[in-house]
Amino acid sequence: MERTDRTAVCLGLITPCDAFFVASRRVVLGLRDPQLNEDERVNVHEGAARLRAMLDCVELASTLARSKLAGNWPACCTVTDFVAMASAA
Repeated sequence: MERTDRTAVCLGLITPCDAFFVASRRVVLGLRDPQLNEDERVNVHEGAARLRAMLDCVELASTLARSKLAGNWPACCTVTDFVAMASAA
């Protein structure tokens, strides 16, 4: 992979992480007294779990060699694929 391609992939991973951090920080700081009902709380926790799983995927993708991604780079972004690759690594 050429350097410009690697840089584009790197930016493609970093940019959404930064945008999410900034947006969520703004919302969290505004929640001085959260009044979430049980369904809303469950939805927030499920969303946070999905984000944690995707962040694990980002970290895994950034450390695995292209050959270990079974030729599916970068289309192997499902959590199931990454869990399977992490188990095999």
